[in-house]
Amino acid sequence: MVLAVALACLTAVGSVSWAKKKPAGSRVWMPAPGSQKNPDPRVKMNGPRAIFRQHGIVVQLELLADHSRSLFLNSAGIHTADPFATTVFGQQTWTFLLRLENTAEEPLTFRPPAVSLYTKSPLSVNSPCDYLCLVDAGAKAGLDDAEQVLLLKAAMDSAETLKTGDRVSKLLVFVGVPSVFKQFVIDLDGFVIGRNSLHFVMPYRAVKGDGGTNTP
Repeated sequence: MVLAVALACLTAVGSVSWAKKKPAGSRVWMPAPGSQKNPDPRVKMNGPRAIFRQHGIVVQLELLADHSRSLFLNSAGIHTADPFATTVFGQQTWTFLLRLENTAEEPLTFRPPAVSLYTKSPLSVNSPCDYLCLVDAGAKAGLDDAEQVLLLKAAMDSAETLKTGDRVSKLLVFVGVPSVFKQFVIDLDGFVIGRNSLHFVMPYRAVKGDGGTNTP
């Protein structure tokens, strides 16, 4: 069972009016589920958050600005520093807050290694920050052992299985993304409920912003 949530490939988003290269801080990246030819009515928007609901699963995806990411990490018990801040990590990171809820009668499994962030112009493919990447980020931030454990729990890098009624909120962190590009999509191809595989894809578009949130 495939969820055609937004867009199957980058070539299909050419009809959207994507923002051209502008000075840093002048654009905001927003989910654009309506950019596909036949938008999926099961996708709803709440500000920068895309929400998909169907029988068995609720998926919420949000690209976090630095301030929002810091608040999430603080709520997870990480107070020393934000490991994914550019000044700490040493390069820009793209962090998404992924919220999952299993409303099915069978376990829901999600495999982050199957997730990809695709950019076009230039074309690139990036996978989420893995265990070694997260440990390195924690070391650069000067986290103690307890905070390092909390960081590994707050960010998702390995398979997660949710029982019926379970919910989870985790960060998906991407590094190595080109500094300038014209469009991107986040492709979450790692959901399994029972014997059914599910696929969630969300395109993003650049819109003129005030420089306060989600700027590359």
